Amino acid sequence: MLIIRPFESIDPAQLLLASRVLLESRIGTSLVERGTGARYITEATLESLKIPLWLSHLDPGLFQRYRRAIRTENGLDRVWSIEAEFRRRIGLAAADSAHCRSKTICIGRSAT
Repeated sequence: MLIIRPFESIDPAQLLLASRVLLESRIGTSLVERGTGARYITEATLESLKIPLWLSHLDPGLFQRYRRAIRTENGLDRVWSIEAEFRRRIGLAAADSAHCRSKTICIGRSAT
């Protein structure tokens, strides 16, 4: 479990988008691959993460579609698609989907 308490007020949808875009990238998967327990992920490692909180300003229209998708019961495929588009736009390579399927959980997705 990771509890995030930002110093400044932030829209929860902005934080969700930024966190998931980062964690679904190769940066995030390399962090998670180190282990799932707190003893494997150091405070310094977490502090060094640059969470792209500005993503919602990159494309406000796409962000609004994301906001609607996360509130829709059947919007998960759209959520993943929009996150992938934001990752593509900022140059963060996505985690290898074959690798993702080999894990029990891959950042919010159940393995198939």
